[in-house]
Amino acid sequence: MTLDLPVFPTSTIRVVCTSDTHNDNPSASVPSGDIFIHAGDMTDFSTLQELTAVLDWVSSLPHKVKILIAGNRDNRLDQGAQQRFSQECLDLMTSLDVKEKGIYYLDREVKTVAYYHTAEGQLKELKVYANPLQPEFSPNRWPLSYPPYPAPEATDAWATAPGAIDDVQIWVTHGPPLGHLDNPNRAGLTGCAVLTEKLKQARPLLSVFGHFHYSWGVEQFDWDEQNAQRLVASAEFIKGEGPQGSGLKMRTFFDFSGSGEDEVLRRGKETVFVNAAWMTTQKGRVDERNMPLSVLLTF
Repeated sequence: MTLDLPVFPTSTIRVVCTSDTHNDNPSASVPSGDIFIHAGDMTDFSTLQELTAVLDWVSSLPHKVKILIAGNRDNRLDQGAQQRFSQECLDLMTSLDVKEKGIYYLDREVKTVAYYHTAEGQLKELKVYANPLQPEFSPNRWPLSYPPYPAPEATDAWATAPGAIDDVQIWVTHGPPLGHLDNPNRAGLTGCAVLTEKLKQARPLLSVFGHFHYSWGVEQFDWDEQNAQRLVASAEFIKGEGPQGSGLKMRTFFDFSGSGEDEVLRRGKETVFVNAAWMTTQKGRVDERNMPLSVLLTF
């Protein structure tokens, strides 16, 4: 046990999610909570100045734990690309000063970020799996990407992902899994098939990602019944998809703990998928933004 990690008094924890801020500072729109997650594309070019600005606004948030991963636009954090990679940028993101502020920059790893007390009085680890890689469907490879399945690189990208026995209940990726909030409103692009299979095996409570701005939203999924219930969608998705997007009330908080309007999640049976993309598909060309999404979960 690492004594300097936060200890939450109960197993009911509020997780606040965003992604794809592309140099925006969304802190004024980030609600309070226990854990903050940013699922990549923090910047446009990942310069030292841009990353420093990200750390400044993230540091200002009250959440005890703050999880950051890279996206394809955060290219100087791509250790697999020698021409782009900057050790100085990585050192900044992983410095002791940053960690002391409760910020964890994660890359293809499982990390214990906190502890919580169960109803039975046990003290348990809260573990997060993070992986910034996503499939690239164009011949021009973006950073932190791989050819889509069935290319062997797609399988290799997720070779160290945890399984059900590892009890990792929060997954953070930049790209979406295939079939879950992965409509980019652009032909030929999808989420990752291998990631979906890994999630099916592990069945975490929460899967957070971004990348495809059009599909901002929340989905509750039953693995056994293969039943997906979309709970919210972006304004441009609703406008673009017609009847498929109708009937969804706009909201940004979801209570799966049993004390709110949403159904209690069945551990090992269901997963909540959150596409937390902050930018719309129009990015900085418009003022509209997708708000951060909050979920209350009992671990």
